Amino acid sequence: MDFLRRIRDHIRHFESRYPGAIFLALVIALLAVGDLFFKATINDYRYIWYRLYESGGKALFHFFGGSREIDIDQFYDSRTWILSIKHQVASVLAMYALSSRITWKRGFYAVSWFVIIQLVGIIKYAVAIKLSLTNPDNLFAQSEQTFHLVLWLVPFITGMRTNNLPLRITWKQGATHPQGKYCLLITRIFAILILMSSFRIIDHIVTHTFFGESFLSLWEAGSYLSNEILRWPVIHGANIVLQQFMYETYVAHHSVTDGLTNIYLGAPCLGKGVLVVFSVIILLTNTVWQHKLWCIISGLAVLILFNIARMSLLFAYVFEFGSSSYNYGTWHDIYSSIIYLAIVGLWILCTSNKTHSPAPPGTYQS
Repeated sequence: MDFLRRIRDHIRHFESRYPGAIFLALVIALLAVGDLFFKATINDYRYIWYRLYESGGKALFHFFGGSREIDIDQFYDSRTWILSIKHQVASVLAMYALSSRITWKRGFYAVSWFVIIQLVGIIKYAVAIKLSLTNPDNLFAQSEQTFHLVLWLVPFITGMRTNNLPLRITWKQGATHPQGKYCLLITRIFAILILMSSFRIIDHIVTHTFFGESFLSLWEAGSYLSNEILRWPVIHGANIVLQQFMYETYVAHHSVTDGLTNIYLGAPCLGKGVLVVFSVIILLTNTVWQHKLWCIISGLAVLILFNIARMSLLFAYVFEFGSSSYNYGTWHDIYSSIIYLAIVGLWILCTSNKTHSPAPPGTYQS
């Protein structure tokens, strides 16, 4: 019993120092195990989850006078796009970490926020139906980005109000958080996400209002350019790797192919979000700028090499077994779990260096 009591006390002490860290680890572990061993079951649950949004959204649409509806899934490849699962998980974890200093209150806030998110998701589906009747091209920008903005904004405001924090904590050098560096990092990341989502919404509305639907917004133009920049090293790197293993491959547009087997590198597979998250975490870490720059450059190189290896292995797998194999989808998705683990490992390596930036005089850093 003393041994169990010591473990409990240790967990409580760790939880008090890093609110939400244990919960985060458990969620990531469950998602990783589920993705690796129970993928089909999870997909079934996602489909049921999606149907909840669909039925609730359609009912809400008709309740407010909607007489005609359209299948919004025709605009997307995945039928579960409406869920924004990763964004929901991030928002709930942030609410848990930032909402209170008391563990049970954090749990209550997180569960309550998760339930509210589902109601907001149903509203989002109803709005998406309404938007798709008039202008399907604006569906993602107007409904999805607004939903993301809500996911970032509510935990951020809750954390700021609960801890009585001024807004300048999000940018002031040497600022501290009463719940520690972990919560300060989350607060700053969510502030950046709020700015990004707000910019995407405003940028889209302004561009398409004044220049029409055929004109690319600043975000869309930047996204297209960054896609081309990131796609080049991954595709050509995978082609070089495969040629070293005697595959007669060549690059064709956005694919690596040998004429029969073909692996297409789509924009979602570039992992831009992962690269941005890693870069932002390093930027917000308390080290000197030379160290930040070196960590970001080397870290991005490692993550791109991971993507090259992923594309090469997928080509070899499809070459041997075909893309219709059930395991193809599994191996394709395992990359997401591996890459997030890689980010954690790279962050630990980068922050283990003792080259910290000096704090202002009289400032205590937790």
